[in-house]
Amino acid sequence: MTQRRPVVRAHRVEIPGRIRAADTVADPDYTWACELTAADGDDRTAVQWARAVFEGAPRPLRWFMLAGWLGVLRLRPGPRSDPDLVFGWEILSASPGRATLGIDGTAFTTHLVVDVQGPRVVHATFVRFERRRAKILWTVCDPVHRLTITYLMNRAARAAATADSDEPRRRAGDETSTPE
Repeated sequence: MTQRRPVVRAHRVEIPGRIRAADTVADPDYTWACELTAADGDDRTAVQWARAVFEGAPRPLRWFMLAGWLGVLRLRPGPRSDPDLVFGWEILSASPGRATLGIDGTAFTTHLVVDVQGPRVVHATFVRFERRRAKILWTVCDPVHRLTITYLMNRAARAAATADSDEPRRRAGDETSTPE
């Protein structure tokens, strides 16, 4: 019997050069990234990881994120039901190994990049402040952002690692599965 590689908890990392070079936010005022090593057999694409992180979040947390995006940060997500978006974020570019999501607001330009290289998954955030008040708002929201993304990355990895069937992956946005 072979031993499965355990999921390594998400932790802060420097943004890899390949991810920074691929993102289009010019001169970001804020960057942050976390990384985890997924369990053996977790072959989700970058978009599937992004969906698992956001759309797989518990309902109260999804409402909390939306309230923060809309009410505090004044971001303008699209319809959450739109299959071409990831929980209201526009898919700016996507390949199996990397997805860039974007959302604009009155004070921010924001991109999230999910990068999958084998079992390593990196979630990077790029924010440019478009108004003076943006830095103050982000200073308040940054600790919440870091905790939330780290928690959701760990949750998405655990859900896939402990699944007895592919049903949790289907709920988390596996585009290749068919509904039953």
